[in-house]
Amino acid sequence: MQKAIPVAILAILLTNGCSHQAPVEDVNKAAAQFFLRLKGAEYDVIYKDAADKLREAKSQAEMQHDLEQLAAWGRPQQWTRISLSFKDQDKSRLAEPNYMVQTDKMTVNVTFTFVDDNGEWKVMGFTGTPHGFGSQ
Repeated sequence: MQKAIPVAILAILLTNGCSHQAPVEDVNKAAAQFFLRLKGAEYDVIYKDAADKLREAKSQAEMQHDLEQLAAWGRPQQWTRISLSFKDQDKSRLAEPNYMVQTDKMTVNVTFTFVDDNGEWKVMGFTGTPHGFGSQ
């Protein structure tokens, strides 16, 4: 019976450690992965790895259309995060970074909404605007 106690404690420790928050520094990694996939026109991979809420709200064809519109401003070459905020929404932790992206055609502002999905940032939404567009 003495062996059962350490096994039970180990099982409790392992199950309690399974749910953790996504590291803040991984926001940039998630964005970089998105930009590299966008550059390579890997739209199906972006869709497959997106948050469940995004896939429930948009079909793969709708998502591909949105990604093609973003890619029409050029293929991402370099990106710099210019802001980052966090918020809680419906028991979910969200990260909202904004990037200045230099494409092979122009500069574009891209803002994401990432959701923390069991310790991994997943795309829940994105918008893009050509830099300087609409500014006064």
